Amino acid sequence: MLFAGATLTLGACSSDDDVLSGNNASGKDSEISEKADNQQVVGSVFKTATVNVVTPAATLVSVYADQDCKEPLVTDYYATTDGLNEIKMQSSSDAKSVYVVYSSNGKKTVKSVSLDNNDKGEIRLPDNVQTYTTNFVEGTAFHSSGVVMFDSTWPYGKDGKDAFQHGDDFNDVVVDYDMESVMLNPSLSDFAAKDYKEGLKVTMHVRAVGSKSPEQIGLKLEGLDRKFIESSDCTIKLSGNDHQAEKDIPAGSLGVRIGYDGNSPVIYITNLQWLTSKDNTLNVSGAKYYNTERPSKEQWLEDGKDLINHGAPLFTVTVNFKGKLRSTMTDYKAADAQVAAYVNAVTNTASQNFFIVLGNGKEIHVAGYAPLDSYKRSYNSEVNRRGKLSKDVTYMSTDFGVWGVKVPVLTKHIYEGESFADTYKELKAWAESYGKQYTDWYLTQKADDTNLVKWW
Repeated sequence: MLFAGATLTLGACSSDDDVLSGNNASGKDSEISEKADNQQVVGSVFKTATVNVVTPAATLVSVYADQDCKEPLVTDYYATTDGLNEIKMQSSSDAKSVYVVYSSNGKKTVKSVSLDNNDKGEIRLPDNVQTYTTNFVEGTAFHSSGVVMFDSTWPYGKDGKDAFQHGDDFNDVVVDYDMESVMLNPSLSDFAAKDYKEGLKVTMHVRAVGSKSPEQIGLKLEGLDRKFIESSDCTIKLSGNDHQAEKDIPAGSLGVRIGYDGNSPVIYITNLQWLTSKDNTLNVSGAKYYNTERPSKEQWLEDGKDLINHGAPLFTVTVNFKGKLRSTMTDYKAADAQVAAYVNAVTNTASQNFFIVLGNGKEIHVAGYAPLDSYKRSYNSEVNRRGKLSKDVTYMSTDFGVWGVKVPVLTKHIYEGESFADTYKELKAWAESYGKQYTDWYLTQKADDTNLVKWW
């Protein structure tokens, strides 16, 4: 069974939406708000970790969750300045250390950095660290990354039944993401007068599409108001691992656009159905879907062959939001509010509202997140029409089933037709403990690895 706790963050919807949040009209405290608080605790599989990198010269560093450097926490090759660099990132809640990678004398070095009880650590780089020319000023970097996985059967179960089915594979859309913002350190005396603007960079890779129903995946940045966005741009390219050169995408394939829902920006990756069409020249011969299949589990166990496009570049979306120049902001409160908005967009994972849109117009979000304004009426209609949908938490069934999960970066998706809950065997126990135990349930070594697609 996929419990609500499988999501990154499950909380009540915003207070200005009484229908969706379940708040009663009298304004009194209700049992619903207590349930939502519990589910937010259950749903948290991340924490904010801070690594202070002290370096004698500007250089490039990366931060990983694992010693093998397969699970990045910070975008590869983050540019530091000389001196102290404070890097904040979202790591798994059970992490006791992270791994910092840097170069010296032309060689790559991996060093473990222990995290203290406050989830902070420090590393001092050697004098012979490889230098890098950068225009960065002294600042703090904020990072957030993860993977979102969706099943497209909402509001039904796997077999079209009203009740949630527990064998869903959650590979109908799989996208990983990384968000980065860099702020000037507030210790600078002319903090608000600097000729500097806050910015947010969002990078997403489309890993898999295992259904012909989804047409779009979206990300609503609920904490970033449009009044703090002076400009934005977006690109989509084919980008491979190990910093391969980017390539143009095939004509008529995926697209990207930026819209708004109220005052919040929304990033859309469009035309996902192209990936499961005959026009997809990037797919492996014989594949019906994109990066989810194998001929059969029995055959795979014998020869290890599947229908995954191993090592091929992925559709990579890059979106940049830029705030207003500090030098144009005479009101210090406005400058502080802009800083807070761009930091919140990255560090407050509860404000990162991912969803998919199907060809029939249905909108499916990670549990606990509200539908877009344009879909609220349709969503409420489905909830009122079907007895198996929770009225307490959005996009959840009455038996705690969900249709979208948000998990740490490089959590593996599974092959077509397998069960996500059966594959990640400790998921149920973790949810039942309200997130207190089995906090590393998503690790590959904890799962049934015969069901995992291991190429990311």
